[in-house]
Amino acid sequence: MTIVPLSYQSTADLMPAVKTITALQSHCETILVLINNTAPEHVKDLVGILAVRFPKLPVLVVNSSRHVARLADDGLTVIDIAELGGLEAYQLRHILPQIKKLYGFLDKHTKHCL
Repeated sequence: MTIVPLSYQSTADLMPAVKTITALQSHCETILVLINNTAPEHVKDLVGILAVRFPKLPVLVVNSSRHVARLADDGLTVIDIAELGGLEAYQLRHILPQIKKLYGFLDKHTKHCL
């Protein structure tokens, strides 16, 4: 599986992602487009553009959050932080379903080796 992250601020950010996806399509069985660090007002239009350009590719969204930047410092996942409860769990309530959807997709499409 190949994940193509897309952080959109302007059309200039979209073109490299489109070129990357186009180049990868003949080489990768499963490609996931992951929109992240993108202002919420741009997400709907961006998903629509990608659906027209790449109708068979899944597109997932993980909204930006200051907690994501802290993950490496804390040594915890978003799910770990949410399970601690309290204010941080409340602040993660919007991206937690998105993260779980991403993890579910990865679990479904990744071959597990022991």
